[in-house]
Amino acid sequence: MNRLLRSNFSADVQMELHVNGVQYSVARSGPGYVVLADHAEIQGGPGMVKIVVDGREDCKSVIVDDYFPFDEFVRYQVIEE
Repeated sequence: MNRLLRSNFSADVQMELHVNGVQYSVARSGPGYVVLADHAEIQGGPGMVKIVVDGREDCKSVIVDDYFPFDEFVRYQVIEE
């Protein structure tokens, strides 16, 4: 049974936030936010959240709020296309 469960999980997940021409590595994500792998100051604006799971890419166009290194979450709103 354990073997069956493990085969249902992804072996390769990559998450990125792209905003203002800069790519940031994402440690985790949730609805309307990401947590950066490394702290950085981000000026808000249009961007993209990119998640790749086992080679399948999902990109969302977003508007990112201003982010400061002492904040935990980088918040964004998805742009409906």
